[in-house]
Amino acid sequence: KEQSKLWMTMAYMFKRLRPNNRTNIEKMFESQGGLLPNDSHELALVVLPSLSVILADKLIDKENRLVRSSIDKYGNASGLADPVSLARMMNSIQLWAMELIDLNDIDISEDLSKQLAEAVPAFKDAVRLSVQHMINSYLKVSSTGEVSILEAVDYKLSDAGEVVEALLKVNSELMDSQLLRELTFEVARTYIQHIVRRIDVSPESIVFSDIVWLYRVLVAIEKFGYDSIGLPWGQDLKHNIASRIEE
Repeated sequence: KEQSKLWMTMAYMFKRLRPNNRTNIEKMFESQGGLLPNDSHELALVVLPSLSVILADKLIDKENRLVRSSIDKYGNASGLADPVSLARMMNSIQLWAMELIDLNDIDISEDLSKQLAEAVPAFKDAVRLSVQHMINSYLKVSSTGEVSILEAVDYKLSDAGEVVEALLKVNSELMDSQLLRELTFEVARTYIQHIVRRIDVSPESIVFSDIVWLYRVLVAIEKFGYDSIGLPWGQDLKHNIASRIEE
């Protein structure tokens, strides 16, 4: 989990500091009299070697369509990645894949640029496999027919929210089929309905982090439309939750 957080943090750093995204922070760089070196964004690239390890048939087990949890000193992978680790890995790999598609604003060698561009297909494949692993291994169907991630995370709502948000954020081209996308909608709907019921029945069991993750999931759903996934009241709920957070 911590490794994935590092990969994700560095991807956000690379995205924020690359030249094309400096509109509001130009004065922070040497070229404008600031303290940051003009090539500060390149520091984030140091995590890519460790990220590439997971794509070399180690943590990513392509043969069995699984994602492993650890690698020992001999290079042997074992265990299965838990849902939260998978969610963070999906986020971090996808962020890097999207950032490396276009490097025209980055002043790096042609050789390095080529290496980074060649990594993108492998990153995309890793995201696809992570989604498949998540759905195949951790989604459960209840007696009422609801598809849920809650059981897999021991009903920890903040963990469930992190997983649901990660699934919703997966780029459309990385979902192997519309069925997988529909399953993610069902998981999101079940998660939201569960929290709403908890708020009504036992509000004291809901902590602030649960509310924050609920809001983040509702924001992630917006691009698809609340009505399209069976939550016509989703917009109103988002506004209510936002007000609660501000309080």
